[in-house]
Amino acid sequence: MLPLPFPTDAVVAAAEQCRSMATLVDERMLVASTAATEARAAWAGVYADDFGIAWPDTEMSATELSERLRRLAGDFDEAVGAAADENERRAGLRAEWDCQHDPDRPRNIPC
Repeated sequence: MLPLPFPTDAVVAAAEQCRSMATLVDERMLVASTAATEARAAWAGVYADDFGIAWPDTEMSATELSERLRRLAGDFDEAVGAAADENERRAGLRAEWDCQHDPDRPRNIPC
């Protein structure tokens, strides 16, 4: 069996980028949440009310985004492992086939 073609380096890089982006979202939302808390303390009026209604959804969206990015990074890591396992399995089968079909191998020596 031939090796399973898999862009390991690209997938590892994508996983790293997902983790990096998730960290960035968390850091930026921490700064934004602090600023929003301070602003809301002294803010009044219709726009303050609208902001008070919308802001929790923004925080939730950011939390969900960073969680999904980390989950995707984990999925990428699993895919790299699965591809490596499959290629190892294929290499074993290929070696066994090569051994069994080697015309120079004495038949009394098992593969």
